[in-house]
Amino acid sequence: MSGGAIIATAAADRGTPPRPTGPSAAAPGTIPDGGPNGAPLEHAGRVAAAYLASADPLPAGAVHDIGDGDFRAIGAEFLRHFVTLGGLAPGDDVLDIGCGFGRMALPLARFLAPQARYLGFDIVPEPVEWCRTHVAPLHPGFGFEHLDLRHPLYNPAGSLPADAGFLGRIPAPLGWRPSFVAAVSVFTHLESAAMTRLLAEARAVLRPGGRVFLTAFLTGDGTPPADAATRFPAAAWCREGPLLALQGAPATAAVGVPWDWLGEVMAGVGLRPERVAFGHWRGAGELGGPFGGALGGAAGDRPFQDVVVAR
Repeated sequence: MSGGAIIATAAADRGTPPRPTGPSAAAPGTIPDGGPNGAPLEHAGRVAAAYLASADPLPAGAVHDIGDGDFRAIGAEFLRHFVTLGGLAPGDDVLDIGCGFGRMALPLARFLAPQARYLGFDIVPEPVEWCRTHVAPLHPGFGFEHLDLRHPLYNPAGSLPADAGFLGRIPAPLGWRPSFVAAVSVFTHLESAAMTRLLAEARAVLRPGGRVFLTAFLTGDGTPPADAATRFPAAAWCREGPLLALQGAPATAAVGVPWDWLGEVMAGVGLRPERVAFGHWRGAGELGGPFGGALGGAAGDRPFQDVVVAR
């Protein structure tokens, strides 16, 4: 289903949109044994393995280093994080902020139930067009939209301010409320006003009981310090308004988010952090802390960026 078809459905029925009919049992989007009423983690493991071995489409030159790993490996990794940290289940409806070339969408097309819906949007048009052509046909409920927000690095000629928000600009959410909002490697590249607006609108569109799953470089009180030998040691950051930026780099190349500031913003928009997992961008040291549910084990068991899950 194209993004336009999702929008048309939403405009026709502002209540519960009709669910599309699922594909054949062998197609992405179907649920094998242990599916929506079984164990999502086991299902995610099977999906990740099948995806890594699949011939699913890849964008040209698709070894995109975002932290660690390549395009397909990162997608499979985050499917597991969505389930283990975010509680994603096959029946969830997903809004993917900053969908890019479908790094999350491709494994989700295999994981989500046939009746589930997914909407991804991005500020760069080329990835959206690629996803409409190559990813949307894999699942009947998938759609992709372009939102022309300005960004000094990724979309400097955008027609809308960076903090203009997405509500009312991608019409699908007007008639559809996701139960899972993902923003992977988005808050690592935003200024404070844009972060605040995204959180407020994610909370506004979120279905009751739903979750927001975001990644960030969390800094400040209550967070473990980064090892001096890592890519982003404490000495590399400098203050940029309420946030941090890397010295000598553009302000939005990599953004550090003070935990106390993020907590205040979340509280102000009605979100409550439920789980935090510290990433291995800090190094391989002990990552204990005051947050419940932090991942333990080796660095390879943890995401690269920090993960915050909120309701």
